[in-house]
Amino acid sequence: MWALLGWKFTLGNILLGTIMVVYAYALTSLWFPDLLADEAKRHAEEAQKSEGMDMEPGMEGSWRDKLLSYEGWRNIAHAFFMEWKMVWKEILIGFTIAGFISVFVPQAFWDAIFIGGGEGGQSPSFFAVVENALVAPIVAFFTFIGSMGNVPLVAMLWSKGNSFGGVMAFLGADLVAATVIWVHAKYYGWRYALFISALLYVCMAAAGITVHYLFAVFGAVPTERPSLQDMVRFGIDYTFFLNLAFLALAAVLLWLHFRGGGGEPARANRGKHAHA
Repeated sequence: MWALLGWKFTLGNILLGTIMVVYAYALTSLWFPDLLADEAKRHAEEAQKSEGMDMEPGMEGSWRDKLLSYEGWRNIAHAFFMEWKMVWKEILIGFTIAGFISVFVPQAFWDAIFIGGGEGGQSPSFFAVVENALVAPIVAFFTFIGSMGNVPLVAMLWSKGNSFGGVMAFLGADLVAATVIWVHAKYYGWRYALFISALLYVCMAAAGITVHYLFAVFGAVPTERPSLQDMVRFGIDYTFFLNLAFLALAAVLLWLHFRGGGGEPARANRGKHAHA
C-alpha cells in the first residue's frame, strides 16, 4: 500500500482498522444476540467435524520448545494445510471472477456509481464522501476481492476520482467480500454470517467517513492522483523476494504435513506405537 499509494493511505488504513474495532465493540456491547452466537458455535463445531479438522492436542512445553522441535513444526504444517483446505475453493473462484471484472468492466461503470470524490484538487462534498463510503463495500462484495487483492483496485478507484473516505471504506470491505461471507456461512451458518456482515458494513462505512474527516481537520487528505499505470508495475524488489521466501516456506510446510501422514493418519500411527 505504501508503494502504490503512499504513507497517508497506509496511516489511514491503520486508523480505519482501529476505528472499526471501536465501532464494532460499541455496537455489540449495545446488542448482540446470545442465541445467535451459540448457534454459530454449534454450526462451527459440526462443520469442523465434517471437514475432518480435529487438530492434534497441543504440545507441552514453552513456545521456544515448540518452535525448535520437529513435532512443533509438524503441528504448524497440519494447521497450515487445514486453513487452506477450508477456503481454497472460495479463494480460487473469487480471484478468477475478480480478474474478469477488472478486465471487462469499463471505467464508465465505476464513474457512474461513485459520485465525484474531489477531482482536480477540489474537496468532495459531504454527500459524496458518504455515498462513496456506503457504495464501496457493496462494490467489494461483487468484485469478490479480499484483503490480498483489494489494494490495486483501491489504487484504480483513487486514480479515477474516488474520495479518500470512499477508498478507506473499500479497504475495510474485504471483510464483506462475497467469498468471505460464503466462508462465514459455511462454518457459522447463514444467519450469523448475514448478521456479522451487516454489522461490519455499518462499521467500515462509518470508519471510512471518520478517517476522511480526521485527515481533513489536519489538512492531510491526499490530493495527488497518479495514473494506475504509474502506480502498478512489476519490479524485482523486496516484495518479489518476500514472495519467493514465503512460497518456499509454504512448500516446506506442505512437505511436513504430507510426510507426517496428513494429520489424521499420523495420529493413528502414533496411537498404534503407543499401544505396542
